[in-house]
Amino acid sequence: MELTKTCKTCKEEKPLTSEYFQPRKYNIDGFEGGCKSCKAKYRKEYFDNNKEKEKASRKEYTKNNKEKIYETKTAWRKKNLEHVAQVRRTYKANNKELFDKWDKEYRERHKERVLERNRQWYQDNKEYARATNKQWWQNNKEKGRLLISKRNKLIIKLPFTLTVKQWEHIKNDFSHSCAYCGMTETEHLEKHKQLLHQEHFIPLTKGGEFTHNNIIPSCRLCNISKHKREFKEWYPKYKHYDNKREKFILNYLGYKNDDTQQLSIL
Repeated sequence: MELTKTCKTCKEEKPLTSEYFQPRKYNIDGFEGGCKSCKAKYRKEYFDNNKEKEKASRKEYTKNNKEKIYETKTAWRKKNLEHVAQVRRTYKANNKELFDKWDKEYRERHKERVLERNRQWYQDNKEYARATNKQWWQNNKEKGRLLISKRNKLIIKLPFTLTVKQWEHIKNDFSHSCAYCGMTETEHLEKHKQLLHQEHFIPLTKGGEFTHNNIIPSCRLCNISKHKREFKEWYPKYKHYDNKREKFILNYLGYKNDDTQQLSIL
């Protein structure tokens, strides 16, 4: 015989199961007195009449419990990785344009965080990353060729006169260190297995020439972080910002207070 229970709110008799009543172990029968339908109706009416109050209350709670909320959400995500991934894939498929917009906005707001996360992921998954990149180039030869061609066309249109001697002279003037963060070329070689990069002070996409008047030494991470941004837009907000380095770079490249460049000849 199926057990039933009368809801204390609507007075209707319903099956005593979790489908109709919320479990509550401290009650004698193991369920709450009101049915789920009544509780849902009450919550809706209450929140409809107290929207501003509840909004302010939630905002205040969130403000005072950020770490607790973050830890709770992180723990839940770790326990439900497959579910989270599936929901994300489904949502992205059904809302691609909106998802891409949010993703772009997030990356713009948290460039340094995204860069560090990607760097750490690459360090932890080098073999997989290299194999994946190799596979991508094999499967997208035409697209890859177009990307290379696009960059080469930009370079061809701009002056390209930097010589090996000039590059060595520039590195020497910067003490063989990154102009932005100060990492030495020796440290860079040990950490990234690369020499310092030839960084365009004015980005290539914005007309930056490949000449001694526009090239300075940069480490891999600073070069990636700056990307296509203007120096004055990016560097003052950069985590490795240094006022002395900023002045030295601008003076070295011949920039005056009015942002005009007094070109030098080596």
